[in-house]
Amino acid sequence: MGLFINVHSKGIYPSNALSNSYPHSFRLDGIPIKSMESFLQSLKFSDPVQQVAVCHMDARNAIEQGHLQQWQEDGLLYWQGIAFSRYGKEYQSLLDRAYDALGRNPRFIKALQDSGIRPFFHTASKISRRRSILTNREFCRQLRRQRQHVRKLSALPPCPELEEYDEYDE
Repeated sequence: MGLFINVHSKGIYPSNALSNSYPHSFRLDGIPIKSMESFLQSLKFSDPVQQVAVCHMDARNAIEQGHLQQWQEDGLLYWQGIAFSRYGKEYQSLLDRAYDALGRNPRFIKALQDSGIRPFFHTASKISRRRSILTNREFCRQLRRQRQHVRKLSALPPCPELEEYDEYDE
């Protein structure tokens, strides 16, 4: 067992089960979502009907649909008809709410528990907010946040974590 967990859909458990592509379903604002990746890709669609359709797709199909969308030029992403600047605190709050919703999925909770206290890293995503709707730092921050929440509920001591990234990537 390694010192770190490189979270990746093709990794071994619990790495693969912590991936955004893993089919952990959850609901956000009453909308059923098949995976976190489906949710993230749906944010590229301004039309709420298209957005819900992407939320219902498996990760691979959602990624294919999302790649067709151009969002980088204006930096706008959408949830339920509301525009969010990719660079704003409101967008980070939306991500927090989505991961909090995912954090109620029992299989996701189990994977977080099984990750122990090993630090997360993620090499499959980009490091720039200009090129990605979720950077590797943002993703690992969300996993750390959810794991701390699970440990708190389980009355386990907090995990010693590597440097916490409170600043958003440029």
